Amino acid sequence: MNQVKFQRLIIFIWLSLALAACQSSERPIDRNNLKTASAELLGCIAMADQFRKIVDSDGVRNASALALASVPMFHSNRFFDLLAKEAATESQTRQWFSQSATLAAAVRGSENQNLEHPWSESRLNRLNLCAENFATHDEHINSRRRTLQQLPLIPDHYSSLPQWLGFNWLLRPIFKSRIELLHEEEKRLFDQTRPFDVSFSYKPKETSYQKDSEIAQWFIDAYDTSPLKTPMLTDTQLSSLIALHRPRFTIEFKDDNDLIGQPVWQGEEVAINFDKPTVYTLPSLTRFGTSNLLQLNYVVWFSERKSTTWLDLYAGNIDSLIWRVTLDEQGKVLLYDSIHSCGCYHKYFIAADEVAARKLSLSEEPANIFTLANINTKAGVHIRLTANEHYVVGVNDGELANAKPYSTASYSELSNLNYQGLSKSLFSPSGIIIDSKRIERFTLWPTGIDSVGAMRQWGSHATGFVEQQHFDDATLLNHYFLRLNSRR
Repeated sequence: MNQVKFQRLIIFIWLSLALAACQSSERPIDRNNLKTASAELLGCIAMADQFRKIVDSDGVRNASALALASVPMFHSNRFFDLLAKEAATESQTRQWFSQSATLAAAVRGSENQNLEHPWSESRLNRLNLCAENFATHDEHINSRRRTLQQLPLIPDHYSSLPQWLGFNWLLRPIFKSRIELLHEEEKRLFDQTRPFDVSFSYKPKETSYQKDSEIAQWFIDAYDTSPLKTPMLTDTQLSSLIALHRPRFTIEFKDDNDLIGQPVWQGEEVAINFDKPTVYTLPSLTRFGTSNLLQLNYVVWFSERKSTTWLDLYAGNIDSLIWRVTLDEQGKVLLYDSIHSCGCYHKYFIAADEVAARKLSLSEEPANIFTLANINTKAGVHIRLTANEHYVVGVNDGELANAKPYSTASYSELSNLNYQGLSKSLFSPSGIIIDSKRIERFTLWPTGIDSVGAMRQWGSHATGFVEQQHFDDATLLNHYFLRLNSRR
């Protein structure tokens, strides 16, 4: 091959990858399964298409759950994509679409508040009714099954072009070595258990506790009535569990950026209001072993991570920690894990004897795994964080004295913050908090992760540098852990 031909080949490959990277991450619309659909359904699809176009035009897309291309009255996430592959019976298919419709209604309602010209409630309700009809009426049986065959829908949050241009496959051993060194340092800090010279503590407001037997019955009933075997608790039950497992925090204090606060818009910038410490909560689902399990997520926000050197790659505005609780089939804690809202610093904490770390994980991405011994997991635990970096360096069940009470709010509120009397999301359409960008994005771009180090919205947390991995991957726990004695 002469030099000219070789150069043309390189240019062709580069352009092909560039075009692939620039294409939409969503699948092209395929509505062949809807050719015989009623005029009413086709009208609903057209209306939903119109809403999606307006949302994208106004730049207010909610990145946490994407609309289905063929029937955009429905939305999906990574766990729903997993269930879509397994919905074999008609009752399972109906439940999948019913849950997807509920998710879609919440996302649309949130996006609608942020539109320059919001739609009326009657128009949104028409879309909700269309989704309900499609999910339940017999005339749509075949269309429902064929629609599920087009999933999975949710794309990964990695771009192939930067990985290719940055020789990602050559850098992976370096990434892995750096991650393992970080894990050793984090374990050293965790094992020190030194008292903080100065610290601030936060605790949830008082709540009434549920009996173990009562909680166990909630889960038994939820699993028994679910064709997809998902623990879909009532809103009241879910609220009770979220309240029960709210964590307490002690944070080493060196500056105001070690105070928990409430994200707000101040002009064109995001700020943290320290006057009202708030923990934001949301439920999620995961597959562990052969069971679908409930997870409870708690998110706290800090104003920044300050520079500690003249060129601190990791410093920047806004910092955040997510604490996640995975419950078994009877509502008891199996394990905890946490990340910062950049997707960084993932740690796992085994909290039950029936969970064991795999001797050989199913993932190339190193995992930082801790075992919590003799800890009471019936209610929220006490988490200790370092100043500035906000690393988790302690988890216990001790009581707190002189702790400041914090408020609890739904994570969904972050998508509709007050902005000059209007509504605006904390997150961009790509799921990133623009104000939180870090310099490390210029050094870690070969990972393929957009803006490494920036804080992200739920569903957008790419957590793997060695291989592609997300915090909300539906089978993530199976990569690193085994269930020794499943209770169902």
